[in-house]
Amino acid sequence: MKIRIAIIVACLGISLLGIRLFASGKPGNVKGDLKGSEPGFAVVELFTSEGCSSCPAADQLISRVQKESDGRPVYILAYHVDYWNRLGWKDPFSSAAYSHRQDLYANWLNASLYTPQAVVNGAVEFVGSDENRLRNALSTALGKPGKESVLLSHVTLDRDQVEISYHADGNIANTSLLVSLVQKTAVSKVLKGENGGRTLSHVQIVRDLETIDLNGKKDGTTTLKIPEGINADGYEIIAFLQNNRTGEITAAGKADLKPATGHENNPYYSNTDTRKLNVSNKEWKKILPAELYATAREQATERPFTGKYWNADAKGTYYCAVCGNELFRSDAKFASTCGWPSFFAPTRKNSVAYREDHSYGMDRKEVICARCDSHLGHIFDDGPAPSHQRYCMNSISLDFRPDKIISARN
Repeated sequence: MKIRIAIIVACLGISLLGIRLFASGKPGNVKGDLKGSEPGFAVVELFTSEGCSSCPAADQLISRVQKESDGRPVYILAYHVDYWNRLGWKDPFSSAAYSHRQDLYANWLNASLYTPQAVVNGAVEFVGSDENRLRNALSTALGKPGKESVLLSHVTLDRDQVEISYHADGNIANTSLLVSLVQKTAVSKVLKGENGGRTLSHVQIVRDLETIDLNGKKDGTTTLKIPEGINADGYEIIAFLQNNRTGEITAAGKADLKPATGHENNPYYSNTDTRKLNVSNKEWKKILPAELYATAREQATERPFTGKYWNADAKGTYYCAVCGNELFRSDAKFASTCGWPSFFAPTRKNSVAYREDHSYGMDRKEVICARCDSHLGHIFDDGPAPSHQRYCMNSISLDFRPDKIISARN
């Protein structure tokens, strides 16, 4: 009974705090604007509920952070607890398992139970709508290099479940792997309770969570249940390593619900993970097709006018065929007579890197993937405006994902 009363009082106080934070519209002296590349990662766990009137402000905050963090090692998980359901509205995303997870943090961090409550990397907790605290915690976490790693592969969707293979590396003694099925967005019309009459928007909703005590075992598989009739594009898998004694999260990663075709045997391939890879050519040779290995790792060049993308004009995004890193948009592609796909700029400045190339008696600038250091092609100063540069790429070093076409109906 005391716990319930404390929760209600805490929620009311948090609601007032949330009003003060957002009324000014000024974040103050906040570290970290979520730009640039970092050596670390951040797992943000938000404990929330449709039955709590102070939670929508936190939901809106993590929605903004999610958009700002696109393509960066920030992993957001929203757990809808079930203890607010008694006040007249049953949160459709709630689960007793998520309330239990919040109980674990109360013990690990010697913290109270309340909503909205945010926890970053299992190490620090605060009010989920406190933007200053959240951004400072993100900045600290992203600046701290990780020593462990977790890779997801063979993500297979089969009717009512998804099967995932995983590999953990580093010191995993007394460590569990947590694998979650995350629904990216949802909208609910709340009819009763503290938010009665409101339409609430949610992001990164945890729909299933599996905890695996690794017991020192680095490789394995697990399955997650999936809701009926889901659109796979609206879901993703987020996994992380957590110390069983302290609750500290030591590594994290994510994967699309449907893996990219042809990369099922490549545990390093991801269109979302931008962390630097350090993989030997010996390892890449085991993973990559021979022709791709020759070009990407041994700097071979495909013959002009033979690659599949040299004259392609479809709208979409080009990724590194070795690691999945986003490289170019079709908007930057232009018709060239050289016989190789040509672009005037990458999607991000840090998508690619450069090396001097003096092979074959020529002085050229080689373009490599900034994530995996694979050879892509060369850059020349004879391209169109606005950059006047020509990124002359090998088709085999690229993957292409077409834009989705959304049709509107009256």
